[in-house]
Amino acid sequence: LIVQPGISPWIGIWIGALVAGLLGLGLGALTLRLRGIFAAVMAWFVGIALMGLVRNLTPLTRGSLG
Repeated sequence: LIVQPGISPWIGIWIGALVAGLLGLGLGALTLRLRGIFAAVMAWFVGIALMGLVRNLTPLTRGSLG
């Protein structure tokens, strides 16, 4: 994501940290009321959904090539 737009790696690190934090807050808000195995399944599902999203956004992420 840094190579194509030509962003500095240092700025990319901060953007990545911000996006990861926001995704963590979103996942936390979704799973806050869930307990035990249900929270684990929800986190697992979100990971699989994000993996599918990254693979299908080939113009931006280059899909499976990274």
